[in-house]
Amino acid sequence: MKKLRVLILIIFIGIGLVLSGCGEKTFAYSRIYRDDYLTGGDLNFKYDERTHTAYFGGENQVVQYYEPDIAKGWKDAGCRIGIKIYLPSDVEDYQSGQVEINGNKLENDKIVNEEGGYLQLFPLVSENEQDFQIKIIWQDGTQEQNYYVYIEKGTIFMGK
Repeated sequence: MKKLRVLILIIFIGIGLVLSGCGEKTFAYSRIYRDDYLTGGDLNFKYDERTHTAYFGGENQVVQYYEPDIAKGWKDAGCRIGIKIYLPSDVEDYQSGQVEINGNKLENDKIVNEEGGYLQLFPLVSENEQDFQIKIIWQDGTQEQNYYVYIEKGTIFMGK
């Protein structure tokens, strides 16, 4: 009988931890949109809300090449696409959050448009870097969200 009580107690504690999320707040996933300037050029775009995946390009569509632009934070030349992800409305301190693209941490103060309330990302893409993951922690103490970006087969990458 004593073992049964202990087992029931352990089950209730486990259920409580699962329901509380171990103290981490969760936000609803946002959508990925093209940036306002359609960086990358005239490319097809679709977003799958179920898998949080954005698809760019298609057969014989060309991703534009860009020179470095320090004002935009582009240190390297290459083909780029523009991405916009709106912050969830209940984010209070995005500056404590983190954004990573394929393991490269970005500085939030350079990618958040405060007036519009969204992240602006302009990742380099190429024949070798067509698919990548964006990891976002909107603010400290919240659960990580994962978004995915794929360049469709047949897409062409403009040369210099």
